[in-house]
Amino acid sequence: MLSSTSSFEAARKGRGATAIARLLRTSVIVLLLLGLASEWLLRTQVDPQDTLQSHLALLDRTQSDRAAFGDSHVARGFDAQQGFVNLAYPSENIEDMIAKVNMLHQSRSFSRVIVQADPHLFAPYRLNAQTKTYATNAGSPHGLRIMIPRYRAQLVAYWQAFIAGGGQLESQVRMTQAGSLLSGGDLSQDGLRQRQMDARARMITHRPADPPRIAAAQQRYSDLLNTLIARGTRVCLVSFPVSQAYRTAASAGGGPGGDALHAALIRYFAAEANRTGARYVDARGMVTRTALFRDVDHLNADGAAAFSPALLQRCFGDTQG
Repeated sequence: MLSSTSSFEAARKGRGATAIARLLRTSVIVLLLLGLASEWLLRTQVDPQDTLQSHLALLDRTQSDRAAFGDSHVARGFDAQQGFVNLAYPSENIEDMIAKVNMLHQSRSFSRVIVQADPHLFAPYRLNAQTKTYATNAGSPHGLRIMIPRYRAQLVAYWQAFIAGGGQLESQVRMTQAGSLLSGGDLSQDGLRQRQMDARARMITHRPADPPRIAAAQQRYSDLLNTLIARGTRVCLVSFPVSQAYRTAASAGGGPGGDALHAALIRYFAAEANRTGARYVDARGMVTRTALFRDVDHLNADGAAAFSPALLQRCFGDTQG
């Protein structure tokens, strides 16, 4: 009887081990297939539309001596034309602009440059952001795409968009040959209350940092301008267009004292232009039609197309850039 029980236990354990091994093999196969499918998705759908890789490639190959620097307000709001390249990219900060200018100065001097002059450059989330590393020949990724951290972080979202798109991943952003990142969207489709809430939320994020941190960042911004001016560059500082809802929210400043800090930064930009002999264009209210914005603080493609010739006229006195 004991021998029979032992044999039964051994057989049961053997079946359990076999089931576990089969489960592990199946899991490995499923993970391998998912990995292969994800690599295919990244290479065929994401890579060709990856604006960062295209931006880095443009940064590497451009020979233009006319450029715009800044974050998404510049990238989406300036439809580069007449010899300009748009070297702005979403979420960039003052240090990123400095890094790009220093890198490009190794091979050229600029004749004309547009530099973003928006108060949110001095918000904590921008001052805390890690400076990007720019290097030549950085435009093309190598190896497995699934190993790229920013791809991997968005993998689920990519699959969701791919499935929702009926087997096609289509970017909502169009990168022009001159580097502008133009997009659709129509803020006028949102109700007034929604626009007001979005603008207030945005201003909380954009609220300037404490004065000591602002002062340190202002010194770096001044260093950037000094570098450009010393090379004989005609510089135009631009506070880019924002919606009426955003301008109203900005008057409240995103919290106690924020309105005064915001206004002080606008005065700072004007003073820096005066100090260096640059031009300052406060374009925050230049675009008044709500339908020309994609959200409360970014122009859409139509807005950028309408605004950019007027900006070049205000900055440099002609539409030839």
